Amino acid sequence: MLHLSKTNLMYRPILRALALTTLPLLAAGQQLSGFRTDNYAGVNAAFFNPASLSSSPYKVDVGIAGMDGNISNKTAPLGFGNSYNLDDSADVDKIAGISKPNSLVGQASLYLPSVSLKINDRFSIALLSRMRAIPQVINLDGKLIRSINGSVGESGVTISLDGNSNMQIATNVFMDIGVAGSYVLYNEDGHYFSAGATLKYIGGVSNLYMQLNNIKGSVAIDSNGNSYVSQASGSAAIGMGGVDLSADNAGFGIKASGLGADLGISYEYRDADMDEESDIPYLFKAGVALTDIGSIKYKAQTDYTHAYTINIPAGSNFPLSTFDGVAVKDIPAKMDQYPAYFQKTSGLNNSTYRVAMPHALQLSGDYRAVRHFYIAFNAQMALNNKSQPYNPQLPSYYWITPRFETRHFAAYMPICVSTLSGFNMGLGFRAGPVYAGSNSLMRMIAGNSRQLDFYLGFRFGFRYHQSEE
Repeated sequence: MLHLSKTNLMYRPILRALALTTLPLLAAGQQLSGFRTDNYAGVNAAFFNPASLSSSPYKVDVGIAGMDGNISNKTAPLGFGNSYNLDDSADVDKIAGISKPNSLVGQASLYLPSVSLKINDRFSIALLSRMRAIPQVINLDGKLIRSINGSVGESGVTISLDGNSNMQIATNVFMDIGVAGSYVLYNEDGHYFSAGATLKYIGGVSNLYMQLNNIKGSVAIDSNGNSYVSQASGSAAIGMGGVDLSADNAGFGIKASGLGADLGISYEYRDADMDEESDIPYLFKAGVALTDIGSIKYKAQTDYTHAYTINIPAGSNFPLSTFDGVAVKDIPAKMDQYPAYFQKTSGLNNSTYRVAMPHALQLSGDYRAVRHFYIAFNAQMALNNKSQPYNPQLPSYYWITPRFETRHFAAYMPICVSTLSGFNMGLGFRAGPVYAGSNSLMRMIAGNSRQLDFYLGFRFGFRYHQSEE
């Protein structure tokens, strides 16, 4: 957990921006680890592969509501019992990654009411809706954060910024409403192929970003505890579209729009000798999908959107206290007061810009070992566009999930490797209309996870019988 004092929020603008990236997580990820492998996930499975609608055992399935939250990083333990205070320089060092750059990424999904309908043995449709937030800090420069936080060291100590980091801070909040369809292409001799697609309207709520690139220089502290920068170079950018999340009275609304799509295929090998009472007739199932194709077009708020080249020559001492009490939106105006040090550039000053969706390749495989026992493999491979600081940059995940599954109850034990937080092990279950779980519960209990996550939801469905066609 992070504890932020009023002093930090008022007088440390970059730490304020870091805090803003965690706020959406307090409200609620495209993961649902464990539950996503469940054959009785119903309409929720279509968020990961629309072709899965064809093999759903439900005639009608209704997703009432659900949430899925995740925050992960490279260096700081986030398990139970770990607590961080940004007034404590030692805690700042742990989060910032002094020895190597840290990255922190959050994902939060609020699953809104959704419904699927199986028209007949071949064709299924669904209406999908959800709200998502993706806060991120990429390549966190610990030395720079330590300098801005006023914890460079004792009087007379100087810290050097080597300029190797391209630090990016961004928060994306958006919703999507989609219409999905799935069709069985082939069903003969035990081979079952289906294909599906989702077309989505994307409503952008907010995009806020900052970038500090190749910052070089020296930071020193005087006898009064004030930090000064000299002989510094690099570039900086700040921008925003949509709702200002840094404002104390920030509201909510759709401020931008875009179109998106998901595409998927699914294959099952079905054994005719399987238990006829089972809703799940396959021995093996595999799927491939491309999710979150598309982008959101924002109108840049000109008061916020600026890019600068930094040039503080040797012999000049620029006090970092200049930014004390300055809100994020007012940082460009403050930099404009020092044109000799901060020269405006045109790099990110376009009137409109497009924010890419968190595009991913979804792979799945599921083997029925014995009745009610399955072993699933899933991969969520991020295909992020990293060329701009405002685009979401998610890690990739790889799972092996043993599970016990019946119509009314299921239990999962996802074993996961993330490109950001490393190895994790979790637990999850479905009992009647309720599902819940975590991708990292076991390591969170041990106190050595670099990831915190959970999901919880409610849904119900009515089984489908082929005789109804």
